[in-house]
Amino acid sequence: GGDVCDGGGGDVGGAGSSSGDADAHADTRFPPLERFQERWRCGEPVVVEKLQCHLKQKWGPRGFLKRFGAEQVQMIDCRDGKSVHWLTLAHFFAGYLKPWTRALCPDTFRRMMLKLKDWPPDQDFRTKMPEYFEDLMQALPYPQYTRRDGVLNLAKYFPRQYVPPDLGPKMYNAFGQHAAWQGMDPNTVKGGHTNLHCDVADAVNILVDVGQGEEAMPDSDEEGDDETLIDDELGNLREQSGAIWDIYRWEDSDSILKLLHAVARERDIEITSNPIHDQLFYLDGCLRKRLRDECVPIKDFSVGGTFQHLSRHGSPCAL
Repeated sequence: GGDVCDGGGGDVGGAGSSSGDADAHADTRFPPLERFQERWRCGEPVVVEKLQCHLKQKWGPRGFLKRFGAEQVQMIDCRDGKSVHWLTLAHFFAGYLKPWTRALCPDTFRRMMLKLKDWPPDQDFRTKMPEYFEDLMQALPYPQYTRRDGVLNLAKYFPRQYVPPDLGPKMYNAFGQHAAWQGMDPNTVKGGHTNLHCDVADAVNILVDVGQGEEAMPDSDEEGDDETLIDDELGNLREQSGAIWDIYRWEDSDSILKLLHAVARERDIEITSNPIHDQLFYLDGCLRKRLRDECVPIKDFSVGGTFQHLSRHGSPCAL
C-alpha cells in the first residue's frame, strides 16, 4: 500500500484540476483558495479529507503486484535501517497484505519492517504509470500550487539551463503494526518508519491505501512487539488504521537541534553534522514529550489518518 507524494506548494493532502489563472475555474470540491492561502502564509500544514473519493483508479497493492511484482527493488528494514536489495515487489506486497508472510532478516531472523520509499526510483512516474499519474493530477487540490505546471508553483519557473529538483510524484509504501516495536536502539520504542528530517521542498501527501490484512492474524510474532501504541492527542491507536504525521515548524529547528544534541550526549551518540539532515533520531513518545516540556513553545502538528517530518504508520500504508 502506500502514499503518493507530489512536490507542490505545501504540506497538503489533496486533489486538483485546472492550472490556469489563480482565480479562474475554481474547484468546488475543496474549500476556497483563500482559506488555503491563509494557512500557507502561516507555514501551517493543510489537511484535505476524503481525497480517495476523487481517485478513479484502484490504488490497492494487487494491481501493482500484478504489473510490477517481478521487479527487484531496494527497500529499508526499519528495525535496523539497513538496505534490503534481494527482494522483489511481490515479496513486499505479499507481506503488506499478509503480515505473517513477511520476510525474515538474515542476521536476526526477526520479521522485517520494510518500507519502499520513492518508488519508482529511476523513472518518471508519468512514464511508468501514465494512468495513475493522470488520476493523481486530477485529484490534487489547489492545482495552482500543487501541479507541476501550476501557475503559482515556483518550480515551474526553474531556469531551463539547470537540472530541476525531482518533484515526483513518488510512492511511499510501508508495513505497519498496531503495537509498538523494537528497533536496534534499545532507548527507542518505535511506532513508525521515518526519522526526523527536513524536506528540500514543500509536498503534497495523499494517503491512497491502508492495508487491513486479509485475515484476523496478529501483526507480529516478536517478543517485545506488543506494547500498545498510545498517542497523546489521538489516544489508543490499536483500533485505528492509517498513518500519522508529526510536523514541526522551521522556526523551531534551533530548539529541536538543542534537544537532539543533549540526547546524543546522554546516549553517547557521536554527531558530526546536523542530526536532522542526517536523520539520526526517531522521535518516539518520550522524545516528543521532552520537546513539548523542555522546548516551549515548540508547535507540533500531529495529523492523524494521513507523516515525522516524522512518520508513524499504524497500518500498512501507501502514500
